[in-house]
Amino acid sequence: GGLATASYSPWALRTRVHTRLPPPRHLCLGPLRAAGSVPPTGGGFDKLERFLSKAGALSRSEARVRVRRGQVQVNGATAEDPWQLVGGKDRIEVVGLGVVSMPDWNNANLAQIAIFNKPKGVVVTMRRDDPLLGGRPTLADALPRPWRDRLAPHVPALQPVGRLDAPSMGLLLLTDSSGLAAGLLMPGVCEKEYLLRVRPAPTEDILRRLRSGVDIRDGNPKRGLTLPCEVNAIKSEEKSAVLRFRIHEGRNRQLRRMCAVVGLDVEWLVRVRVGPVELGDLPLGSARDATPEERRALMATAEKSSFAADSV
Repeated sequence: GGLATASYSPWALRTRVHTRLPPPRHLCLGPLRAAGSVPPTGGGFDKLERFLSKAGALSRSEARVRVRRGQVQVNGATAEDPWQLVGGKDRIEVVGLGVVSMPDWNNANLAQIAIFNKPKGVVVTMRRDDPLLGGRPTLADALPRPWRDRLAPHVPALQPVGRLDAPSMGLLLLTDSSGLAAGLLMPGVCEKEYLLRVRPAPTEDILRRLRSGVDIRDGNPKRGLTLPCEVNAIKSEEKSAVLRFRIHEGRNRQLRRMCAVVGLDVEWLVRVRVGPVELGDLPLGSARDATPEERRALMATAEKSSFAADSV
Protein backbone atom coordinates (compact mmCIF):
# COMPACT_ATOMS: atom_id res chain seq x y z
CA GLY A 1 0.00 0.00 0.00
CA GLY A 2 3.05 2.33 0.33
CA LEU A 3 4.62 4.36 -2.42
CA ALA A 4 7.49 2.81 -4.33
CA THR A 5 10.93 3.96 -3.31
CA ALA A 6 11.70 4.78 -6.96
CA SER A 7 9.16 7.61 -6.83
CA TYR A 8 11.44 9.52 -4.49
CA SER A 9 14.43 11.48 -5.68
CA PRO A 10 17.55 11.45 -3.51
CA TRP A 11 16.82 15.06 -2.60
CA ALA A 12 13.27 14.16 -1.58
CA LEU A 13 14.57 11.33 0.60
CA ARG A 14 17.03 13.65 2.29
CA THR A 15 14.30 16.20 2.81
CA ARG A 16 12.01 13.64 4.47
CA VAL A 17 14.79 12.49 6.74
CA HIS A 18 15.64 16.03 7.80
CA THR A 19 12.04 16.95 8.50
CA ARG A 20 11.84 14.10 11.02
CA LEU A 21 14.83 15.34 12.99
CA PRO A 22 14.12 17.15 16.27
CA PRO A 23 14.63 20.90 16.33
CA PRO A 24 18.12 22.21 17.17
CA ARG A 25 19.23 21.84 20.76
CA HIS A 26 19.36 25.59 21.39
CA LEU A 27 15.63 25.92 20.54
CA CYS A 28 14.56 23.43 23.22
CA LEU A 29 14.43 24.17 26.92
CA GLY A 30 14.14 20.66 28.28
CA PRO A 31 13.51 17.50 26.22
CA LEU A 32 16.86 17.48 24.40
CA ARG A 33 19.02 18.33 27.40
CA ALA A 34 21.73 15.71 27.66
CA ALA A 35 21.57 13.08 30.35
CA GLY A 36 23.47 14.18 33.43
CA SER A 37 23.13 17.89 32.72
CA VAL A 38 21.76 20.18 35.40
CA PRO A 39 18.48 22.05 34.81
CA PRO A 40 18.93 25.81 34.82
CA THR A 41 17.41 27.84 37.62
CA GLY A 42 16.23 30.67 35.35
CA GLY A 43 17.23 34.22 34.55
CA GLY A 44 17.51 33.72 30.76
CA PHE A 45 18.96 30.75 28.93
CA ASP A 46 22.18 30.23 27.01
CA LYS A 47 24.40 27.31 26.08
CA LEU A 48 27.09 26.71 28.67
CA GLU A 49 29.96 27.23 26.22
CA ARG A 50 28.42 30.46 24.98
CA PHE A 51 27.77 31.65 28.53
CA LEU A 52 31.44 31.18 29.46
CA SER A 53 32.51 32.96 26.28
CA LYS A 54 30.14 35.91 26.74
CA ALA A 55 31.28 36.25 30.35
CA GLY A 56 34.85 36.65 29.10
CA ALA A 57 36.11 33.57 30.96
CA LEU A 58 36.98 31.20 28.10
CA SER A 59 36.66 30.93 24.35
CA ARG A 60 33.97 28.51 23.17
CA SER A 61 36.51 25.90 22.16
CA GLU A 62 38.28 26.21 25.50
CA ALA A 63 34.94 25.92 27.30
CA ARG A 64 34.13 22.68 25.47
CA VAL A 65 37.50 21.21 26.42
CA ARG A 66 37.08 22.21 30.07
CA VAL A 67 33.60 20.70 30.24
CA ARG A 68 34.74 17.40 28.72
CA ARG A 69 37.57 17.27 31.24
CA GLY A 70 35.09 17.64 34.08
CA GLN A 71 36.41 21.05 35.11
CA VAL A 72 33.10 22.94 35.03
CA GLN A 73 30.33 22.73 37.62
CA VAL A 74 26.77 24.00 37.34
CA ASN A 75 24.91 24.37 40.63
CA GLY A 76 27.41 22.10 42.36
CA ALA A 77 27.22 19.25 39.82
CA THR A 78 29.89 18.49 37.24
CA ALA A 79 28.68 19.50 33.79
CA GLU A 80 28.93 16.90 31.05
CA ASP A 81 27.43 18.76 28.08
CA PRO A 82 28.94 22.07 26.85
CA TRP A 83 25.64 22.78 25.08
CA GLN A 84 23.40 22.39 28.10
CA LEU A 85 21.26 25.42 28.81
CA VAL A 86 22.10 27.59 31.78
CA GLY A 87 20.56 30.72 33.22
CA GLY A 88 21.84 33.89 34.78
CA LYS A 89 20.88 32.64 38.23
CA ASP A 90 22.88 29.42 37.93
CA ARG A 91 26.12 29.07 39.87
CA ILE A 92 28.82 28.21 37.32
CA GLU A 93 32.32 27.40 38.55
CA VAL A 94 35.45 26.61 36.52
CA VAL A 95 38.53 24.95 37.98
CA GLY A 96 41.29 27.54 38.24
CA LEU A 97 38.94 30.47 37.57
CA GLY A 98 36.35 30.20 40.30
CA VAL A 99 32.74 31.31 40.00
CA VAL A 100 31.88 32.88 36.62
CA SER A 101 29.03 35.36 36.54
CA MET A 102 27.37 37.24 33.71
CA PRO A 103 27.31 40.97 34.49
CA ASP A 104 24.33 43.09 33.50
CA TRP A 105 25.65 44.69 30.32
CA ASN A 106 22.50 46.77 29.93
CA ASN A 107 24.03 48.97 32.61
CA ALA A 108 26.82 50.84 30.83
CA ASN A 109 28.52 51.57 34.14
CA LEU A 110 29.20 47.85 34.74
CA ALA A 111 30.98 46.97 31.49
CA GLN A 112 34.73 47.50 31.50
CA ILE A 113 35.80 49.58 28.49
CA ALA A 114 39.45 50.52 27.96
CA ILE A 115 41.08 52.72 25.32
CA PHE A 116 44.60 51.81 24.20
CA ASN A 117 46.93 53.73 21.87
CA LYS A 118 48.53 50.75 20.16
CA PRO A 119 52.14 51.19 19.04
CA LYS A 120 53.45 49.93 15.73
CA GLY A 121 54.55 46.29 15.79
CA VAL A 122 52.14 45.07 18.50
CA VAL A 123 50.04 42.10 17.37
CA VAL A 124 46.41 42.27 18.50
CA THR A 125 46.00 38.71 19.76
CA MET A 126 45.42 37.02 23.10
CA ARG A 127 47.71 34.11 22.21
CA ARG A 128 51.34 34.40 23.21
CA ASP A 129 52.27 30.88 22.05
CA ASP A 130 51.41 31.36 18.37
CA PRO A 131 54.49 30.35 16.30
CA LEU A 132 53.50 32.94 13.68
CA LEU A 133 54.26 35.77 16.11
CA GLY A 134 57.97 35.42 15.50
CA GLY A 135 58.84 37.09 18.77
CA ARG A 136 56.66 40.14 18.17
CA PRO A 137 54.92 41.66 21.22
CA THR A 138 51.22 41.05 21.85
CA LEU A 139 48.60 42.87 23.88
CA ALA A 140 49.69 40.92 26.95
CA ASP A 141 53.14 42.48 26.52
CA ALA A 142 52.26 46.02 25.43
CA LEU A 143 49.11 46.88 27.38
CA PRO A 144 50.11 48.75 30.56
CA ARG A 145 48.90 47.82 34.01
CA PRO A 146 46.30 47.71 35.49
CA TRP A 147 44.58 46.93 32.16
CA ARG A 148 47.02 44.10 31.39
CA ASP A 149 45.90 42.40 34.60
CA ARG A 150 42.30 42.45 33.32
CA LEU A 151 43.14 40.23 30.33
CA ALA A 152 42.43 36.48 30.54
CA PRO A 153 42.53 34.54 32.83
CA HIS A 154 40.90 37.43 34.68
CA VAL A 155 37.10 36.92 34.82
CA PRO A 156 35.50 38.68 33.09
CA ALA A 157 38.39 39.36 30.72
CA LEU A 158 39.05 42.36 28.53
CA GLN A 159 38.98 41.48 24.83
CA PRO A 160 39.88 43.69 21.85
CA VAL A 161 36.99 45.08 19.83
CA GLY A 162 38.11 44.02 16.38
CA ARG A 163 41.70 44.18 15.18
CA LEU A 164 44.34 46.68 14.21
CA ASP A 165 47.09 45.11 12.13
CA ALA A 166 50.63 45.02 13.51
CA PRO A 167 52.13 47.82 11.32
CA SER A 168 49.26 50.19 12.25
CA MET A 169 48.95 52.44 15.29
CA GLY A 170 46.21 54.16 17.20
CA LEU A 171 42.97 53.64 19.02
CA LEU A 172 42.04 50.12 20.09
CA LEU A 173 38.96 49.53 22.22
CA LEU A 174 38.89 46.67 24.72
CA THR A 175 35.85 45.49 26.66
CA ASP A 176 34.66 42.52 28.68
CA SER A 177 31.18 42.79 27.13
CA SER A 178 30.87 40.44 24.16
CA GLY A 179 27.48 41.93 23.29
CA LEU A 180 28.88 45.45 23.14
CA ALA A 181 31.81 44.29 21.01
CA ALA A 182 29.54 42.42 18.60
CA GLY A 183 27.30 45.44 18.18
CA LEU A 184 30.18 47.79 17.45
CA LEU A 185 31.65 45.38 14.90
CA MET A 186 28.49 45.01 12.82
CA PRO A 187 29.02 46.60 9.36
CA GLY A 188 27.32 49.96 9.02
CA VAL A 189 26.94 50.53 12.76
CA CYS A 190 30.11 52.19 14.02
CA GLU A 191 32.10 54.74 12.03
CA LYS A 192 35.89 54.55 12.33
CA GLU A 193 38.30 57.30 11.34
CA TYR A 194 41.90 56.85 10.16
CA LEU A 195 44.79 59.03 9.05
CA LEU A 196 47.18 57.61 6.42
CA ARG A 197 50.28 58.91 4.68
CA VAL A 198 50.40 57.52 1.15
CA ARG A 199 52.72 57.71 -1.85
CA PRO A 200 52.29 59.04 -4.49
CA ALA A 201 49.81 61.84 -3.88
CA PRO A 202 46.43 60.61 -5.23
CA THR A 203 44.54 62.34 -7.99
CA GLU A 204 40.91 63.34 -7.57
CA ASP A 205 39.92 60.39 -9.76
CA ILE A 206 41.65 57.98 -7.36
CA LEU A 207 39.87 59.56 -4.39
CA ARG A 208 36.52 59.14 -6.18
CA ARG A 209 37.28 55.45 -6.76
CA LEU A 210 38.10 54.97 -3.08
CA ARG A 211 34.93 56.76 -1.99
CA SER A 212 32.64 54.68 -4.18
CA GLY A 213 34.19 51.33 -3.18
CA VAL A 214 36.88 49.14 -4.70
CA ASP A 215 37.29 45.38 -5.07
CA ILE A 216 39.84 44.14 -2.52
CA ARG A 217 39.30 40.42 -3.12
CA ASP A 218 39.87 38.35 -6.25
CA GLY A 219 37.96 40.33 -8.85
CA ASN A 220 34.49 39.23 -7.74
CA PRO A 221 32.72 42.50 -6.85
CA LYS A 222 29.95 40.70 -4.95
CA ARG A 223 32.49 39.38 -2.44
CA GLY A 224 35.14 42.07 -2.42
CA LEU A 225 33.57 45.47 -3.05
CA THR A 226 34.03 47.81 -0.10
CA LEU A 227 31.19 49.97 1.15
CA PRO A 228 31.10 53.64 0.13
CA CYS A 229 33.21 55.73 2.49
CA GLU A 230 34.49 59.24 3.07
CA VAL A 231 38.04 59.97 1.86
CA ASN A 232 39.70 63.38 1.86
CA ALA A 233 43.25 64.62 1.38
CA ILE A 234 44.00 66.83 4.38
CA LYS A 235 47.64 67.49 3.40
CA SER A 236 49.17 67.14 -0.05
CA GLU A 237 52.78 67.37 -1.10
CA GLU A 238 54.51 66.73 -4.40
CA LYS A 239 55.11 63.01 -3.81
CA SER A 240 52.88 62.13 -0.86
CA ALA A 241 49.66 63.01 0.92
CA VAL A 242 47.90 62.49 4.24
CA LEU A 243 44.40 61.07 3.79
CA ARG A 244 41.48 60.91 6.21
CA PHE A 245 39.30 57.81 5.84
CA ARG A 246 35.93 57.37 7.55
CA ILE A 247 34.53 53.88 7.10
CA HIS A 248 31.71 51.78 8.56
CA GLU A 249 33.25 48.33 8.19
CA GLY A 250 36.48 46.68 9.25
CA ARG A 251 37.81 43.97 6.97
CA ASN A 252 41.29 42.53 7.36
CA ARG A 253 43.86 45.21 6.41
CA GLN A 254 41.07 46.95 4.52
CA LEU A 255 42.56 50.41 4.02
CA ARG A 256 45.97 49.09 3.01
CA ARG A 257 44.34 46.80 0.47
CA MET A 258 42.11 49.58 -0.86
CA CYS A 259 45.13 51.81 -1.37
CA ALA A 260 47.06 49.02 -3.06
CA VAL A 261 44.24 48.52 -5.58
CA VAL A 262 44.52 52.14 -6.74
CA GLY A 263 48.33 52.18 -6.73
CA LEU A 264 49.05 53.88 -3.40
CA ASP A 265 51.69 52.76 -0.88
CA VAL A 266 50.85 53.32 2.79
CA GLU A 267 53.76 54.74 4.80
CA TRP A 268 51.90 54.86 8.11
CA LEU A 269 48.34 54.41 9.39
CA VAL A 270 46.78 55.68 12.62
CA ARG A 271 43.23 55.04 13.83
CA VAL A 272 42.06 58.21 15.59
CA ARG A 273 38.41 57.49 16.33
CA VAL A 274 36.00 54.60 16.90
CA GLY A 275 32.39 55.78 16.94
CA PRO A 276 32.09 58.50 19.59
CA VAL A 277 35.51 57.77 21.16
CA GLU A 278 38.51 59.80 19.99
CA LEU A 279 42.18 59.02 20.53
CA GLY A 280 42.90 62.62 21.46
CA ASP A 281 46.26 63.26 23.12
CA LEU A 282 46.59 59.79 24.71
CA PRO A 283 50.33 58.99 24.49
CA LEU A 284 51.50 56.13 22.31
CA GLY A 285 51.53 52.90 24.33
CA SER A 286 49.25 54.31 27.04
CA ALA A 287 45.73 53.30 28.04
CA ARG A 288 42.81 54.74 29.97
CA ASP A 289 39.31 53.78 31.01
CA ALA A 290 36.39 55.14 29.03
CA THR A 291 34.58 58.05 30.64
CA PRO A 292 30.91 57.64 31.69
CA GLU A 293 29.91 59.77 28.70
CA GLU A 294 31.93 57.56 26.33
CA ARG A 295 30.38 54.43 27.85
CA ARG A 296 26.87 55.68 27.28
CA ALA A 297 27.69 56.80 23.74
CA LEU A 298 29.25 53.43 22.85
CA MET A 299 26.25 51.55 24.23
CA ALA A 300 23.91 53.78 22.21
CA THR A 301 25.98 53.14 19.07
CA ALA A 302 25.95 49.37 19.59
CA GLU A 303 22.19 49.38 20.10
CA LYS A 304 21.78 50.49 16.47
CA SER A 305 22.46 46.85 15.65
CA SER A 306 19.60 44.41 16.19
CA PHE A 307 22.22 41.81 17.11
CA ALA A 308 23.52 44.02 19.88
CA ALA A 309 20.03 44.72 21.13
CA ASP A 310 19.56 40.99 21.72
CA SER A 311 23.06 40.31 23.09
CA VAL A 312 24.13 43.29 25.19
